[in-house]
Amino acid sequence: MPRFPFPEFPNGWFQIANRSELSPGKSIEQSYFGHRLTLSMAEGGELSLRVMRERDGAGGAPEANAAAAAAGTDPSAAGSWPLAERCGLIFVHHHAEGALPSWELPSLGTFDEPGWTPMRTTTLEIRSHPQEICENTADIAHLAAVHGMTVGDRDDIEVETLGTLLRVGIGLKIAPRPDSQDASVDMHMWTENYGPALGVVHLTNPDGTETFSTYAPTPRGDGLLDYRISTALRRPGTPEQIDRALEHSHRYQCATVLEDLPIWENKTFHAQPRLSEVDGPIARFREWYGQFY
Repeated sequence: MPRFPFPEFPNGWFQIANRSELSPGKSIEQSYFGHRLTLSMAEGGELSLRVMRERDGAGGAPEANAAAAAAGTDPSAAGSWPLAERCGLIFVHHHAEGALPSWELPSLGTFDEPGWTPMRTTTLEIRSHPQEICENTADIAHLAAVHGMTVGDRDDIEVETLGTLLRVGIGLKIAPRPDSQDASVDMHMWTENYGPALGVVHLTNPDGTETFSTYAPTPRGDGLLDYRISTALRRPGTPEQIDRALEHSHRYQCATVLEDLPIWENKTFHAQPRLSEVDGPIARFREWYGQFY
């Protein structure tokens, strides 16, 4: 019996790599959505993608399937799927019926402005589903129970849904971790979900340090997904100070995700859970997410 009562692969944009992983003439081969994806960079920096069904193997002949893929009629066909790049992160568009994108990923915040570090990325293998990962955005109660954060006035929680964008704003007091010398920090955090598999958090600390983080679950198949946590930072200081701050911030983001990991891998999905007013807008999130199937 499937663990989740919805399709394993939602429709939309999914991160498959960082530009920093590629160089001219280099390719990366990965398995996602039950397909083998080969991402390549040409001498001029242009990206290309070759897609093959896993069962075709390395010796498969994609030519006959390429026309069907281009026509958007065969989701299992080989050929190529649309690519997009934002902030040095590379995304592929997957659709169960082979349809072309009906929406585009927007530019992401102020990351294109000067002063930002390159993205630093960590990838985790998780046994879960993208919807379960992204539901964290709406699960307000877990912030205190799992991460030790103090949630502000719940009447001030802001939720916006604009087509394929969902935004949740909340006031938080973030306590330092036991092994840290940091002080508690009060902040207002906006989390934005762009489609089924990209969460973005942009924070400004009291010292003026800006942190830009992305969270991207991409399903491989058989209940497994790759979860990429990426962090960039903008602040005054020497290159050494900035690098130390980036390393500290990225470690914090990864440690927070690791606190969620046992829940994601063992949680039982309930289509109609018993929710209290402190749980957050979970029902609204699930209604919004349903458009990606």
